Amino acid sequence: MNLLHLFLAFLTFLSITSGVVIEEPPEDALEEMGYGVDNAGTEWKVRRNGMVVDKFTIDTFLRQITIKDAWNELDTQPRLKMREVMALVWARAGMPLSQLSAVRVERIDNDETKDAIAAARREAGFTVTEDLVVTPGEKGWAELTDSPFYLSVAKLCQEKPELRGKSVESMSVPAGTEGRLDTMLININ
Repeated sequence: MNLLHLFLAFLTFLSITSGVVIEEPPEDALEEMGYGVDNAGTEWKVRRNGMVVDKFTIDTFLRQITIKDAWNELDTQPRLKMREVMALVWARAGMPLSQLSAVRVERIDNDETKDAIAAARREAGFTVTEDLVVTPGEKGWAELTDSPFYLSVAKLCQEKPELRGKSVESMSVPAGTEGRLDTMLININ
């Protein structure tokens, strides 16, 4: 008799749950806002109105996203902010945002960031041919926090519940050559 009751309970459960409609998750804001996304391996290109707005690579082992190109300021309004695009692409790569540990920016051609790096090097007493690594409170930190890329990552940490309690813990700019574009690594913890 117990087996019969168990079987009837199971049938009742099936009849209740079979009527439940499981909805597909809503498309992320990229499509809603008219962005197209191309993915080839670890490289992600985000396009809108015929131009590449952002190009990223995602390293799931290092838990790092690299910004290869960022032309968000040329995007038409209304638009998503770079940090929003970055978070959505990270999610599309199958990575929980809580696992993001670093944002790397390559070939920096943004004047505000170039000026911030130059000011940080001067303040910290480093030349272009030396690695610059700073943490909060150290010489050069305040200057690097003027960079739009720092501000973007800092706001990402503040705005996203998945990154609650995390913040930018250090920034580094490897040694370079005068006249060449810098790379910056923004570490999150």
